[in-house]
Amino acid sequence: LADFLTTEYNDFPVDPNNLVLTSGASQSFSNIITFFTTPSTIILIENPTYFLSIRVLEDHGFSRSSFVTIPIDSEGIRTDFLEACLIELTSTPEWKEKLSSMPLRTQVSSGPWRRFPFLLYLVPTYSNPTGTTLSDLRRKQIVELSHKYDVLVVCDDVYQMLDYVKELSKVNLSSTLLEFVKPPARMVAYDLLKNVHGFGNVISNCTFSKLLAPGCRLGWIEAAPGLVDQFRRCGLLYSGGSPNHFMSGIVLSMLRTPSDVAGQNLLQSHICNLKTTYAKNLLAVCHVLNERLPKKIATFSIPNGGFFLWITLDENIVSDTKELLRALTPIPENSAGATLVVDRVEVNTEAKRRPSDAGKDVGIYRGKLVPKVKISFAPGNIFSPDRTAGNCLRLAFTYYSKAHLIEGIERLCRVLNTLL
Repeated sequence: LADFLTTEYNDFPVDPNNLVLTSGASQSFSNIITFFTTPSTIILIENPTYFLSIRVLEDHGFSRSSFVTIPIDSEGIRTDFLEACLIELTSTPEWKEKLSSMPLRTQVSSGPWRRFPFLLYLVPTYSNPTGTTLSDLRRKQIVELSHKYDVLVVCDDVYQMLDYVKELSKVNLSSTLLEFVKPPARMVAYDLLKNVHGFGNVISNCTFSKLLAPGCRLGWIEAAPGLVDQFRRCGLLYSGGSPNHFMSGIVLSMLRTPSDVAGQNLLQSHICNLKTTYAKNLLAVCHVLNERLPKKIATFSIPNGGFFLWITLDENIVSDTKELLRALTPIPENSAGATLVVDRVEVNTEAKRRPSDAGKDVGIYRGKLVPKVKISFAPGNIFSPDRTAGNCLRLAFTYYSKAHLIEGIERLCRVLNTLL
């Protein structure tokens, strides 16, 4: 695994002593919260963020209303805001008393155990949901802040290998789109440079679900020796060893088996095929958006990789994309009181009855008629801890065929053009 990661990341060598196998990024994140936080740990989170991270944190008793949200821009999370928040949080008279009451260093049966007063969660590369990539400078700044304020930084690095720079650089979509560049080095690499033998402050949380298949439930974390040692000493791993022996054996076979492409194993060849397919899908989506998206009320930027594309709408026209999704979703006959599920968003049809002038093929959004179309997108506010992204929506371009994606984007643009 370390050899494979060193080759694919192509930034800093990966030491096998800094790796621990997990059962995928989601369960690993839950374990990280269990192992390294206290009930008083302050949660710092980029806004918008991966919506299930919010739910996992809530599962552990952290209220979303207590999250300290940090805005993002085209270079990722705003480190100036992050630093200002940390300064404000640690400069209050109550902070020293609160810090002294946190059980940050304790002794358990397996040895000394350490927890953190702050946890920062972010998706630094090809972010879910925005597709944004955190700049190299800001990665270094976050590492410095983590050391200064004792912050545990959890990087959801699941898209790091899925860059489409090679494929995208061949096509000139628009001069206004992002420059096609490889992602910066992982944040954990900068933490390791200063914590070769120390505890560390950054965890790179990864999964094979995005590289092989969603159902494999196998992943890994990479971190400094202290974090890795504590992870390995937990009762969960001590009880069963590898969290997924069967899938570990399958992936190991793929890493050891040469493919038909010289110099590549089966997994590397598979990832290359994924990147080619996903890049074609992304190009097709962006071509339709460039041609048909109403630029007066909607903007987007093309990501250099990952799964997602983020559209921002004029909030004077569309302030709630969840409400828009309700309006344009066809309601099956005899569905009074039914609940539809559209991209994980529940839509109660009884609560939102059609106005009298709406019909089977036409809905109403804020007094304007919109066509009923079969499309799915994720409304922006499910990604926003403080629900300030109501005028945004996320599109996924990796699952469906290119033809289905083109049809879906054309339908979405048709809806948005009716709102002009």
